Amino acid sequence: MSDLNNIRPYLLVSLRHKILNTAKKNQKVEHKEINDSFVSEQSSIEDGMIQSEFNLELKNRLKLGLEILSSRQKEAIFLRYHNGMEYDDICDIMDIGYQSVRNLISSGIKKLQKHLKS
Repeated sequence: MSDLNNIRPYLLVSLRHKILNTAKKNQKVEHKEINDSFVSEQSSIEDGMIQSEFNLELKNRLKLGLEILSSRQKEAIFLRYHNGMEYDDICDIMDIGYQSVRNLISSGIKKLQKHLKS
């Protein structure tokens, strides 16, 4: 009979240890998740700063690239990509033929690409 009385405390102690071990494991997991989210947040901030610097550099290079274009190329590219106009409308505004507008835009974009690659 005394053996039966000793089992209950043993089971309670065992259960207590099991609960404490599980709680410790969960705490480690939560701590790791918090650290991972903090590192992730830091890297996303750094990524945002890098992307912002890259965009600024690209914008500056594009401004410099626009300076090498002829005034007609700038005008055609501006009308097409900034104002979203169709080629036919650009023809009417610039008073030139359809193919001339296409050529101006194409040659202007090629100059810009060459400038941005260098």
